[in-house]
Formats: sequence, C-alpha cells, structure tokens
Amino acid sequence: IVQGEQRRIYGREEKKQLLIITPTYIHTFQTVYLNCLIHTLRLVSSPLIWIVVEAGSISNETEDLLSSSQLSHLALEIPMPEHLEQRMNFEMKLRVEGLR
Repeated sequence: IVQGEQRRIYGREEKKQLLIITPTYIHTFQTVYLNCLIHTLRLVSSPLIWIVVEAGSISNETEDLLSSSQLSHLALEIPMPEHLEQRMNFEMKLRVEGLR
C-alpha cells in the first residue's frame, strides 16, 4: 500500500527488473530452502530473473523444483568446500558464475 501511494505521489510507474543469484549445494534442506525462496519471490511485484547456481552435481530434487517453477538453473561440477572460510569465497565465485 505504501509503495503504491509513493508511486502515485512521485509518479514512478516503471518497475526496475531484479536479478537474483542464489548459490547452493546439495544438502538435506536444500529443496526446503529453495521452495521458501520461490514462495517469497512470487510476492515481488517487480519483474525478476532468478538464477540458482548449484555446486557439485545436479540434484534431481532441485532440477524438478526449478523446472516446475520455470526458473533458470545452472550447475557447476565443482564440489563445495567443507571449511567455512573457503565456502564464503566459493559462494562469491558461484555468484560471479551466475552473472556470466
């Protein structure tokens, strides 16, 4: 309601397109987290492109979930590092790969 009122007052009718890149890897709650993101992103009124970059091999659950949601899915054949410090840097590399 507030955003609609601001658009009415300030005259901004156009909505900017959003590009969202989500790095992920195969783990127990991966599909649960991605499903929550799908439902959250459906509430966004702006046009958006969502790219999920998955480390390791392509998981069937993720592929099924994303294909039914009509979202882009990119998989890399590089395993996710186990150490937290290395994982943060690796997630940044996955985001860059998603931008490519």
